[in-house]
Amino acid sequence: MTQEYVTIVEQFNLVDNIMDTAPHNQAAVREPKHISSDKGDLFVLVEVRGNTTNLEAVEKQVLSLVRDTYYPSSGRVTASLRRAVQAANHWLYQHNASRTAEKRLLAGVVVVALREEDMFVAQVGPTALFTKMGSDIYRYPEVSTWLDQHAEPVESDSALGMYPTLIPEITHLQVAPQDIIVLTDSELAKKLSPQKVVHAVSGGNVETISKNLIRVTNVNNCSVLVIQISTEIEKSKPLVNLVDKLPIKPLAGKQINFSLPSFLSPKKKLDVPQMDDVESTKQSVKHHASESIHLVASTETLSQPTRQERTSDSERMTSVIQTTLTNAWEQFKSLFKWTSSSASVPHATPKPTRIAGRQAPKSSIKQPSQTLLIAVIVGIVAIILFGMSAINWYATYQNEQAYSIAITQAQEKFESSKDVSVQNARIMLVEAEVFLNNAESLNPNQPQVNELRYQISQYRDDINGVKRLLFVPELRTYPESGTQLKRIVMQGVEVYIADIGLGRVFHHTLADVGDSLLPKDGDEILIQHGEQVDDMIVQGLFDVVWMSTGGERQTSDLLIVTRNGLVQYNPTWDDLRAISISDTKDWIFPVSVGSYFGNFYVLDNQANHVFRYMPTPDGYDNPPEDYFDSANQINLNGAVDMAIDSAVYILYQNGTIQKFLGGQPVLFEMTNLDEPLKNPTAIYTAPDELVQYVYVTDAGNQRIIQFTKDGTFVQQFKPAFETGVVFNDLRSIFVDEIGEKMYILNGNVFYAPKLPNPSGDISQAVDF
Repeated sequence: MTQEYVTIVEQFNLVDNIMDTAPHNQAAVREPKHISSDKGDLFVLVEVRGNTTNLEAVEKQVLSLVRDTYYPSSGRVTASLRRAVQAANHWLYQHNASRTAEKRLLAGVVVVALREEDMFVAQVGPTALFTKMGSDIYRYPEVSTWLDQHAEPVESDSALGMYPTLIPEITHLQVAPQDIIVLTDSELAKKLSPQKVVHAVSGGNVETISKNLIRVTNVNNCSVLVIQISTEIEKSKPLVNLVDKLPIKPLAGKQINFSLPSFLSPKKKLDVPQMDDVESTKQSVKHHASESIHLVASTETLSQPTRQERTSDSERMTSVIQTTLTNAWEQFKSLFKWTSSSASVPHATPKPTRIAGRQAPKSSIKQPSQTLLIAVIVGIVAIILFGMSAINWYATYQNEQAYSIAITQAQEKFESSKDVSVQNARIMLVEAEVFLNNAESLNPNQPQVNELRYQISQYRDDINGVKRLLFVPELRTYPESGTQLKRIVMQGVEVYIADIGLGRVFHHTLADVGDSLLPKDGDEILIQHGEQVDDMIVQGLFDVVWMSTGGERQTSDLLIVTRNGLVQYNPTWDDLRAISISDTKDWIFPVSVGSYFGNFYVLDNQANHVFRYMPTPDGYDNPPEDYFDSANQINLNGAVDMAIDSAVYILYQNGTIQKFLGGQPVLFEMTNLDEPLKNPTAIYTAPDELVQYVYVTDAGNQRIIQFTKDGTFVQQFKPAFETGVVFNDLRSIFVDEIGEKMYILNGNVFYAPKLPNPSGDISQAVDF
């Protein structure tokens, strides 16, 4: 016997972060009773793109054609869906035929027909449909050039209005109670990863899901229609009747008013067409439940009962026991009052009348037995104690059962993650931790929870290519207030650290092992703000760089870049001197400097230039060149650092890296990362004979990432938990691949951990 269920709907458009509660591009239509073809209820969402001032009118027309064509069409559901989409495509194609190319429009549409437990989906162009069925999440289409940045174009990626004929693919699914269906435009769909869908639909009802979709994607403009299959009507708010909300041609019936839920309630009611079988605005469409199908990204967190739901049986039993005990207590009080009054207040018995020859009868009222009273009291106390014990036992039992279920689900998710792709494994590990956290909240400090959490962490590190640094030696801290470490430069055992906060450069010497610094006989500060070098007063430290010989440059020295010019330090002669440099007036705010074969490079993101200076006998007194070809308009806004190995690598604050060779862009596509860069701060590489890889400090994700020089992910480094070190304020990095050491500035601390070697086939370990 099938089970009846209701369909609950939430619809809205978000326009510049303002909620539009009457979406003109959506329809939710109950099947008219006079239609005998059993086509079910219809849900439609349209998105139109193009250069026009009247997108709304076009979207209404496309929506109207889909809706008004579907029900009258001959044939079954799939044929009617195709005809409805084709009708809209034909109209838009004819609309485009009379217009120039720049004024032509294209559209996406997603159409859902729900007939009892059967759901039919037609989707074309820049729209999408997400389903949560049972414990699984899936997106339709799975791959799309409209939604996925790097997707390869395929024939099915066409849109309405592009071709004279279009035959949409129809997908047939089966729904069941608690399933969630989300129709959305491309703006929201592009930002909905499987993990975000998991978090969004975990809210339960359609109102919460709608809010979650906006929260997890952080969009300002979108169009969303959410459908929830339920077994009972929510009592917290009125249901949205499945009637068309558009002021377009009605199918049948007269105009009625209806109320939206409080979340989307407009200031006034709308006139909408009424279908024959709409009895009232609170009646919902009923369907029959059937088994759900299993798709891709598992999300059992969605169907897991909340703690309140899990304990409902316990609460009911507790209520029954408490009621019983309350009644017993009231009986006890009544008995106690009666016995007390009987024992303490004499009965007002009238004097007996004397009768000749006979004794007057005695009162027939008997006093209660004290033994009986004690027995009753003891019995009631025993009942109370038993009831309290039963409540505690049952609550403990329920808690243990819930804990056992949660820990089992976490274990099953973890084991299943080992048999799927890396992308799905990451999702399943997140879900396993959700179950694990729930288990821990029910029964804290369980070794079983800690052991499973450790196993999950180890496996996540494995699939994400994480190498834990077991020993992170601290070489020095710089505790002075105002310190802002910027750069570390190494030359052999000589270490130079730039502090742009206090305008100074430190000079240290490494011990032979490289895990400590040698004591300094003199001052550790090589140069500082206000110091005079030759005729120059040092002011405004920008950066430091090691400059090797090349061109007309005959020595290798440390260059110290200040607002007033360049200072050169030669460690062999322990000599500081000012050298000439041309056109520093063109600098606005240099964020990084670099060197290659005697050439000096300055990255100035505010001037939008990488200045390249060629060496001269006296320094760099010729005007600089622009590194980029004048034909290439390179935007350096947001650039934070630069590295050079003959090619120039520029790191941006938004997590992108651009590579240039001879001023021309070359491919550097970061692949196989588990998470995008978040607050990257520094990039390091060197010529191939010294360094084979590119290193990026990612402070937002508390890691250092190693790439090949074409952008392929190799591995990432994080301190082991037991070290107590967290890479949350990474500033600069220098890598000695030959000596297998990394030198890192994190906050105001100088670390020198060992560089792990790539082991195994990393590309396979993180393959999608």
